[in-house]
Amino acid sequence: MKNVAKLVDDPRLKQKLKDTTGIGTEATRAGIIQGLLDRGYLVKQGKALSATPAAFSLIDAVPRAIADPGTTAIWEQALDMVQSGEMSLEAFVAKQSAWMSKQVERCSGMSLRISGPPVPAGRGGAPWKKKRKSSATAGKRPRATKAKKTGLGPCRLLRRQGRPYRNHRQGMCMKLGYTIVYVPDVEASLSFFENAFGLKRRFLHESGDYGELDTGPTTLAFASLELGESNFPEGFVAASNSHKPLGMEIALVTEKVVAAHANALVNGAEEIRAPQSKPWGQTVSYLRCPAGVLVELCSPMG
Repeated sequence: MKNVAKLVDDPRLKQKLKDTTGIGTEATRAGIIQGLLDRGYLVKQGKALSATPAAFSLIDAVPRAIADPGTTAIWEQALDMVQSGEMSLEAFVAKQSAWMSKQVERCSGMSLRISGPPVPAGRGGAPWKKKRKSSATAGKRPRATKAKKTGLGPCRLLRRQGRPYRNHRQGMCMKLGYTIVYVPDVEASLSFFENAFGLKRRFLHESGDYGELDTGPTTLAFASLELGESNFPEGFVAASNSHKPLGMEIALVTEKVVAAHANALVNGAEEIRAPQSKPWGQTVSYLRCPAGVLVELCSPMG
């Protein structure tokens, strides 16, 4: 993956891949390789990894732009333009969305036959991990260290430390990246959360079908009902069409629950529960925004 530039002919793209040290990063390559092993696209042969017939079948079947490592270099160039201010993040995302839609459309009528027996998930052998040897530690037995007792499980402990929880058994590293709500009017929902709660808009796609708010590590986003229908052709329950609030909520933390609650009502929210103090010390209220989504306003814990 580091040396993928040698597979690219265009000299500019080749140099870009060299500058960015290939595909993936030190933090992601092990997980990518393990996923390919689990899905039967790679097999271990001693200390080496080899592609299976299934991998070659897949590469031959998908559009060239998807299989070409030069595509990664093009995206890297676009990200450089975003960083330098030559292109906005919104424009980059829109271009990516349009490009991917074209690829999906091209593949919609394609039939794909993968040769070779598939490897069941989780049976690609022992998890692959790049081993590094140090001359200072070679031949020495590692010294056991005692873990500090925290009373927290590994997932909660890592979350408290601000790190994603890695499930080593499955070779996955997960973090909550997006909460996406399907609404009748994306623009109206963005405006409501801006005016009612003071959140800042990150962008609205030119199609009007998708938009995001700047809410920190986990993005709160809105997508149109039409986009939802295309993603879930068998149907789904829209919050706006439900007589009662759905059994999920968006929780916003603020020191001024009472004032935020009142401002949300002025901007069109429906009151579900007025602000009240909880036995554990939080002040909590519940609202339903114009799109039907249940919102909790709560003060910080502790």
